Amino acid sequence: MTDNSTLFDDDDPPEPTPEDVPAHQAPTRVFVLVWSRSRRAAKCRSCDAPITFVQVAASSKWMPFDADPVALRTSLDPATHNLIEHLDAADVHFRSCAKTKDLRR
Repeated sequence: MTDNSTLFDDDDPPEPTPEDVPAHQAPTRVFVLVWSRSRRAAKCRSCDAPITFVQVAASSKWMPFDADPVALRTSLDPATHNLIEHLDAADVHFRSCAKTKDLRR
């Protein structure tokens, strides 16, 4: 059995809390705003991974996401009253595909 007093030093500084981190150092999450009714299941033609195409609200272009992306927030479009999902940009398939260079035209 080991002595637990060596696992934690009393002299160590406390772990920083989110309030202690300056705003310019805090990680920011980037969202992609997409229409909620615009999901199409597919497979990546380069790596055969399951992806979901969703239509970006601002440009109406289709963007691939890994598997089935989860909306972190939702909002209503003031003009059309359609539901907009806020997806994490880190889930875009271009970031995880092993053959991203093959997808570029």
